[in-house]
Amino acid sequence: MTRRSKRTFWGKLRSLGYTTYGEYLESDHWKEVRSWFWARNKNRHCRGCGGKPEQIHHVTYKRLGAEKPYDLVAVCRSCHEAVHEAELPNGRLRRTTCSVLSHTGRLERRANARL
Repeated sequence: MTRRSKRTFWGKLRSLGYTTYGEYLESDHWKEVRSWFWARNKNRHCRGCGGKPEQIHHVTYKRLGAEKPYDLVAVCRSCHEAVHEAELPNGRLRRTTCSVLSHTGRLERRANARL
């Protein structure tokens, strides 16, 4: 996340009445969103590797608390970790390491790239 998007994220989180992202993920609202998402995506595959999805990744936090279907993607644990490990401190992704959740829906990893 960029500095500006971090301010927006934390401001949005506070405006929803949460002090931490973990608190938001434990909320009744998120439980409903998660339930709706998995009902709608029960036969989907991980958007990264095509394996069995286990987690939901926010593609954007712009609509945190009012997520749209296209704000969320199903991913397996290892691809979800890879997405977050690919983030630099400024919020940008390490493009030489992976193109995360590209328009094809695949997490493209380069074998020789290192984080």
